[in-house]
Amino acid sequence: MSSAAAVYIESYKRLSEWNDELEFLGFVLLEIIDPEGIEDRGFCWHQAVDLPTIVDILQSACSIPNEKLGKVLSKKPLKYFKALLPQCRQIRNAVAHHQSPDNTRLRMLQEKKENLSSWLQSIIRLVASEFDIHEVKWCPYTAQSQTKATYNASTISLDDGPLLLQREKILESVKKPQIKPTSVKRKSKATEEGRKRHWEAFKIAQRRKVERRREIDTQKDEYRRYKLQELDGDYYQRRQLRLMQVDRIHHLIVSEEKEWRFQRTRYLEYEASAVNFSSCISFTLALLAVSAPLWLGLFIRCVWKGAQERFGRLFSIKEVSF
Repeated sequence: MSSAAAVYIESYKRLSEWNDELEFLGFVLLEIIDPEGIEDRGFCWHQAVDLPTIVDILQSACSIPNEKLGKVLSKKPLKYFKALLPQCRQIRNAVAHHQSPDNTRLRMLQEKKENLSSWLQSIIRLVASEFDIHEVKWCPYTAQSQTKATYNASTISLDDGPLLLQREKILESVKKPQIKPTSVKRKSKATEEGRKRHWEAFKIAQRRKVERRREIDTQKDEYRRYKLQELDGDYYQRRQLRLMQVDRIHHLIVSEEKEWRFQRTRYLEYEASAVNFSSCISFTLALLAVSAPLWLGLFIRCVWKGAQERFGRLFSIKEVSF
């Protein structure tokens, strides 16, 4: 086999596995939040839904505030998850178009797949815990499955272990040939050692459940703290904006008051000067009216004296001439 063929087959197997894992996680999430949406898209068997349809349904669910995703995730994580979903199409297109990406491109797609898987599994845990959903039915099948094989639905537990690990174990169990026992085993009597083993296994299972519940509570507390920080940040940001608006309004009020006082002072000064001028004129006219007889008498006396002097000189000249 040539090196080019080996590189293509290896990369195609990895891309196909990533595509199948993302389809599996998307199917589990849709079974929790919107199983009717799968049927509305024409998939009577829910597991037949493909990755592009899963992305479309999840993006629609992210845009509706009253949906289950909007009730579990806050605004910013929901917006980031919605922007993250189209990256699934890159992996799916690489498989559908039989692309053979180089190592750099392959590493980039692997990082995107791991980020998407982490987000999908975390959201599945949160939604399942919030709405008290503990399991989802999933039918394991591969391209190598036999034609007349009986497809039995397996249970994917949403409370125990990583989801992709459960999928891998179920697929491994399906791939192994089922060997029927040739002889019927007789039930052995219970012994003290067997009871101890069962008791230890029971304690381990209970401890695992407690740890898982504690992990879920921790994740819920982290999201709650994140929401509280976001709420406090928005409140203080709005409060700072309102304070800045109040300061601006106060500055405008002070400047308007200064302008009002200045204009009012100018108007009052003009009015006072006008009043003073009119009062001076009135006082002068009143004084002239009161003193009119005096200066009229003085005027008449001056005219009389002048006339006397003029006529006196005239009479004296005439007497001298005679």
